[in-house]
Amino acid sequence: MNINERLFQWDEILEKMRSKFHEDYTIKGALNALALTYGEFSGEGRTSDICAIYDHDNKKVTVKSTLDDVEKYFAIAHEIGHALLHPTQNYVDTFTRRGPKVARETEANIVAYELTMPIAEFIEQYNNTQPEDIANHFFVEVRRVNKRIEFLRRKGIIN
Repeated sequence: MNINERLFQWDEILEKMRSKFHEDYTIKGALNALALTYGEFSGEGRTSDICAIYDHDNKKVTVKSTLDDVEKYFAIAHEIGHALLHPTQNYVDTFTRRGPKVARETEANIVAYELTMPIAEFIEQYNNTQPEDIANHFFVEVRRVNKRIEFLRRKGIIN
């Protein structure tokens, strides 16, 4: 399954989250409205660290084209989190976070984790498989799986 096919599967997941969003909001609609693009970010210093940008003013998500598909997949989910939860603000997401963690980044990550690794399916996979296999199943990095496991353990959802 390619990255675009995976992105369009998110509508089913978003349906579960619909109470928090506009009733007619779908991932297909978001991707069409947001003009998903891939590009490069040039410049010195922080610019070289940029992995994705949510541009509210132009309704656009730009993801660094040199990321591999697995990284792009999560970055897109994260930026869609910003578009859904913080629709009137612009965001620049970098590989290295400087300063304290901001609540809106955590919120965008929560959306990204749910879109890329729906909780019910994740728990089923977790009970039967190793993190590497879970990562392959969900098309995410192993570190994302480990963070999801850590979070669900802290919440007492899994052992």
